[in-house]
Amino acid sequence: AGDKFTLQPTRRGATDISAILDQADQLAFASPVRAESDLQNAGTGAISQPDMVSAPSPIDLAELNAAFGNGLEMTATVNADGSYTLTDAGSLPAGWSYVDEKGNPLATAPTLQSGNSNSVRLAYTGASGETYQFDFSVSGRPQTGDSFSLTFNQSGVSDNRNALKLADLQSKQTVGVDGSVAGSGFSFTDGYGELVERVGTLTAQARMDNEATGAILKQATDNRDSLSAVNLDEEAANLIKFEQYYNASAQIIQVARSLFDTLISSFR
Repeated sequence: AGDKFTLQPTRRGATDISAILDQADQLAFASPVRAESDLQNAGTGAISQPDMVSAPSPIDLAELNAAFGNGLEMTATVNADGSYTLTDAGSLPAGWSYVDEKGNPLATAPTLQSGNSNSVRLAYTGASGETYQFDFSVSGRPQTGDSFSLTFNQSGVSDNRNALKLADLQSKQTVGVDGSVAGSGFSFTDGYGELVERVGTLTAQARMDNEATGAILKQATDNRDSLSAVNLDEEAANLIKFEQYYNASAQIIQVARSLFDTLISSFR
């Protein structure tokens, strides 16, 4: 009873920091997935390079390689109104599905508009239960039968997408993002600047509080000293005054004694 325990989860956090990579070629500057259009496509449809927006940590490269196999093929089907869809959700390979921005599976392939840039999100759930999500866009005017493929980026040659994303963190809104509020959050640079500003403000406030309380303490000390403290100059003056009183009293006693002696002598 009465035992207390203090939890300090970050107290020794820095002691676990160590360097894992020691060669520049170990840096993963390339993205794990690449996209391309079939050279035989009749339309003008174009597919962007996909972004991996969600994944477990660490990434299982073997599972990703197995997920794409020889390539995830998607074939366009143009509708009568000019819109089009890619390979139907039911025809995607096992583990793959179309999902919305929140990761919820879609029953059918999303309908895309010709001439516009359309965002598509695919998710893959492997045997381990981990899910990978990929965003890409399709633009232009594809024709029925045009195909696009996503493949595992085995060698990552001439691909620096990860490095560019790392550089973008300087200005990307990453810290304090609220998914329900558009444009919320701020970048690491802004976050660091705000932290320095806050520390500086609190330091200045603490300094001002210290000066104010110091003035109050001095005033209280002066008030106390004026009532109960010893003033050496004042006590020295009082000592001289009391000495003079004593000397005067001694003179009175001397005069009284002389008068008394004279009075006694007259009766003799």
